[in-house]
Amino acid sequence: MRRYNSNKADGSARDILGAVFEAMRKRGYLARMNFSCCSGCAGYELAEKASALALKGKPPAGCMFWHRQDEESYQRSGTLAVRYGQLSTEAAGKVGKESKVIGDELVAAIAAEAERQGRPVEVEWDGSPDSVIWVSDVGTAQRKADEQRRDEERRQRWAEEDARREQERVLEQTRFMGDGI
Repeated sequence: MRRYNSNKADGSARDILGAVFEAMRKRGYLARMNFSCCSGCAGYELAEKASALALKGKPPAGCMFWHRQDEESYQRSGTLAVRYGQLSTEAAGKVGKESKVIGDELVAAIAAEAERQGRPVEVEWDGSPDSVIWVSDVGTAQRKADEQRRDEERRQRWAEEDARREQERVLEQTRFMGDGI
Protein backbone atom coordinates (compact mmCIF):
# COMPACT_ATOMS: atom_id res chain seq x y z
CA MET A 1 0.00 0.00 0.00
CA ARG A 2 1.38 3.37 -0.97
CA ARG A 3 0.88 6.26 1.39
CA TYR A 4 1.83 9.88 0.87
CA ASN A 5 1.54 12.24 3.78
CA SER A 6 2.61 15.85 3.71
CA ASN A 7 2.65 17.48 7.13
CA LYS A 8 2.52 21.09 6.08
CA ALA A 9 -0.14 23.80 6.54
CA ASP A 10 -3.87 23.09 6.41
CA GLY A 11 -5.62 22.37 3.13
CA SER A 12 -8.19 19.95 1.94
CA ALA A 13 -8.04 16.82 -0.14
CA ARG A 14 -10.81 18.26 -2.29
CA ASP A 15 -8.84 21.46 -3.01
CA ILE A 16 -5.77 19.50 -4.01
CA LEU A 17 -7.79 17.16 -6.21
CA GLY A 18 -9.41 20.15 -7.91
CA ALA A 19 -6.00 21.40 -9.01
CA VAL A 20 -4.87 17.89 -9.97
CA PHE A 21 -7.99 17.26 -12.07
CA GLU A 22 -7.55 20.57 -13.86
CA ALA A 23 -3.97 19.62 -14.74
CA MET A 24 -5.00 16.11 -15.80
CA ARG A 25 -7.68 17.53 -18.13
CA LYS A 26 -4.92 19.52 -19.83
CA ARG A 27 -3.08 16.20 -20.29
CA GLY A 28 -6.07 14.71 -22.12
CA TYR A 29 -7.96 12.99 -19.29
CA LEU A 30 -11.66 13.15 -18.60
CA ALA A 31 -11.50 14.36 -15.00
CA ARG A 32 -14.76 15.07 -13.19
CA MET A 33 -15.46 16.15 -9.63
CA ASN A 34 -18.74 15.37 -7.86
CA PHE A 35 -19.90 13.91 -11.18
CA SER A 36 -23.12 11.98 -11.64
CA CYS A 37 -25.00 10.10 -8.95
CA CYS A 38 -22.98 6.87 -8.71
CA SER A 39 -20.17 4.84 -10.27
CA GLY A 40 -22.43 3.08 -12.75
CA CYS A 41 -23.96 6.25 -14.15
CA ALA A 42 -20.65 8.13 -14.12
CA GLY A 43 -18.91 5.27 -15.93
CA TYR A 44 -21.62 5.16 -18.58
CA GLU A 45 -21.55 8.94 -19.13
CA LEU A 46 -17.75 9.03 -19.32
CA ALA A 47 -17.67 6.07 -21.73
CA GLU A 48 -20.16 7.86 -23.99
CA LYS A 49 -18.00 11.02 -23.93
CA ALA A 50 -14.83 8.98 -24.55
CA SER A 51 -16.48 7.18 -27.45
CA ALA A 52 -17.54 10.45 -29.08
CA LEU A 53 -14.05 11.91 -28.66
CA ALA A 54 -12.36 8.76 -29.97
CA LEU A 55 -14.58 8.70 -33.06
CA LYS A 56 -13.52 12.32 -33.73
CA GLY A 57 -9.87 11.23 -33.53
CA LYS A 58 -9.30 12.75 -30.07
CA PRO A 59 -9.42 9.80 -27.66
CA PRO A 60 -8.95 10.73 -24.01
CA ALA A 61 -5.99 9.37 -22.05
CA GLY A 62 -8.45 7.83 -19.56
CA CYS A 63 -10.76 9.03 -16.83
CA MET A 64 -10.82 9.93 -13.16
CA PHE A 65 -13.73 11.05 -11.07
CA TRP A 66 -15.67 10.95 -7.86
CA HIS A 67 -19.45 10.93 -7.82
CA ARG A 68 -22.09 12.53 -5.62
CA GLN A 69 -22.22 9.65 -3.17
CA ASP A 70 -18.45 9.98 -2.71
CA GLU A 71 -18.87 13.72 -2.18
CA GLU A 72 -21.51 13.13 0.50
CA SER A 73 -19.23 10.63 2.20
CA TYR A 74 -16.35 13.13 2.06
CA GLN A 75 -18.50 15.74 3.80
CA ARG A 76 -18.95 13.30 6.71
CA SER A 77 -15.55 11.62 6.79
CA GLY A 78 -12.92 13.85 5.17
CA THR A 79 -11.98 11.02 2.77
CA LEU A 80 -12.72 10.85 -0.97
CA ALA A 81 -12.81 7.69 -3.07
CA VAL A 82 -11.28 8.62 -6.43
CA ARG A 83 -12.12 6.31 -9.32
CA TYR A 84 -10.02 6.16 -12.46
CA GLY A 85 -9.18 4.02 -15.44
CA GLN A 86 -9.35 3.07 -19.04
CA LEU A 87 -12.79 3.27 -20.62
CA SER A 88 -14.57 0.49 -22.48
CA THR A 89 -16.93 1.74 -25.15
CA GLU A 90 -19.22 -0.01 -27.60
CA ALA A 91 -18.33 2.18 -30.56
CA ALA A 92 -14.58 2.70 -30.01
CA GLY A 93 -13.56 -0.28 -27.88
CA LYS A 94 -11.03 0.40 -25.12
CA VAL A 95 -10.07 4.05 -24.86
CA GLY A 96 -7.16 5.41 -22.85
CA LYS A 97 -4.09 4.14 -21.09
CA GLU A 98 -4.09 1.02 -18.95
CA SER A 99 -5.84 1.61 -15.62
CA LYS A 100 -2.71 0.82 -13.57
CA VAL A 101 -0.75 3.48 -15.47
CA ILE A 102 -3.53 6.01 -14.88
CA GLY A 103 -3.58 5.17 -11.16
CA ASP A 104 0.20 5.59 -10.92
CA GLU A 105 0.04 8.95 -12.71
CA LEU A 106 -2.84 10.14 -10.53
CA VAL A 107 -1.14 9.23 -7.24
CA ALA A 108 2.08 10.93 -8.39
CA ALA A 109 0.14 14.05 -9.46
CA ILE A 110 -1.67 14.24 -6.10
CA ALA A 111 1.61 13.97 -4.20
CA ALA A 112 3.27 16.59 -6.40
CA GLU A 113 0.35 19.02 -6.08
CA ALA A 114 0.18 18.61 -2.31
CA GLU A 115 3.89 19.34 -2.12
CA ARG A 116 3.61 22.29 -4.52
CA GLN A 117 0.79 23.82 -2.48
CA GLY A 118 2.48 23.01 0.82
CA ARG A 119 -0.79 21.44 1.99
CA PRO A 120 -1.36 18.17 3.80
CA VAL A 121 -2.94 15.15 2.18
CA GLU A 122 -3.03 11.42 2.79
CA VAL A 123 -3.27 9.06 -0.16
CA GLU A 124 -3.87 5.33 0.14
CA TRP A 125 -3.83 2.97 -2.80
CA ASP A 126 -2.76 -0.65 -3.00
CA GLY A 127 -1.50 -0.29 -6.57
CA SER A 128 -4.27 -2.45 -8.01
CA PRO A 129 -6.13 -1.10 -11.04
CA ASP A 130 -9.28 -2.55 -9.45
CA SER A 131 -9.00 -0.44 -6.27
CA VAL A 132 -10.08 3.13 -5.68
CA ILE A 133 -7.56 5.71 -4.53
CA TRP A 134 -8.47 7.08 -1.10
CA VAL A 135 -7.54 10.74 -0.58
CA SER A 136 -8.01 12.20 2.90
CA ASP A 137 -7.55 15.43 4.70
CA VAL A 138 -4.55 15.02 7.00
CA GLY A 139 -5.57 13.86 10.41
CA THR A 140 -8.58 11.92 9.14
CA ALA A 141 -6.90 8.57 9.77
CA GLN A 142 -5.83 9.67 13.26
CA ARG A 143 -9.31 11.00 14.03
CA LYS A 144 -10.85 7.70 12.92
CA ALA A 145 -8.36 5.73 15.04
CA ASP A 146 -9.10 7.97 18.04
CA GLU A 147 -12.86 7.54 17.54
CA GLN A 148 -12.48 3.77 17.30
CA ARG A 149 -10.36 3.72 20.47
CA ARG A 150 -12.93 5.86 22.33
CA ASP A 151 -15.77 3.64 21.09
CA GLU A 152 -13.92 0.53 22.26
CA GLU A 153 -13.21 2.09 25.66
CA ARG A 154 -16.90 3.05 25.95
CA ARG A 155 -18.02 -0.49 25.05
CA GLN A 156 -15.58 -1.89 27.63
CA ARG A 157 -16.94 0.43 30.35
CA TRP A 158 -20.50 -0.56 29.48
CA ALA A 159 -19.59 -4.25 29.62
CA GLU A 160 -17.91 -3.74 33.01
CA GLU A 161 -20.94 -1.83 34.32
CA ASP A 162 -23.28 -4.56 33.07
CA ALA A 163 -21.14 -7.23 34.77
CA ARG A 164 -21.08 -5.22 38.04
CA ARG A 165 -24.87 -4.77 37.96
CA GLU A 166 -25.33 -8.50 37.31
CA GLN A 167 -23.07 -9.34 40.27
CA GLU A 168 -25.06 -6.96 42.48
CA ARG A 169 -28.33 -8.52 41.30
CA VAL A 170 -27.08 -12.04 42.01
CA LEU A 171 -25.75 -10.96 45.42
CA GLU A 172 -29.07 -9.29 46.26
CA GLN A 173 -30.97 -12.43 45.20
CA THR A 174 -28.67 -14.56 47.33
CA ARG A 175 -29.24 -12.29 50.34
CA PHE A 176 -32.99 -12.32 49.76
CA MET A 177 -33.05 -16.10 49.54
CA GLY A 178 -30.90 -16.31 52.66
CA ASP A 179 -33.31 -14.11 54.59
CA GLY A 180 -36.19 -16.48 53.78
CA ILE A 181 -34.52 -19.60 55.15
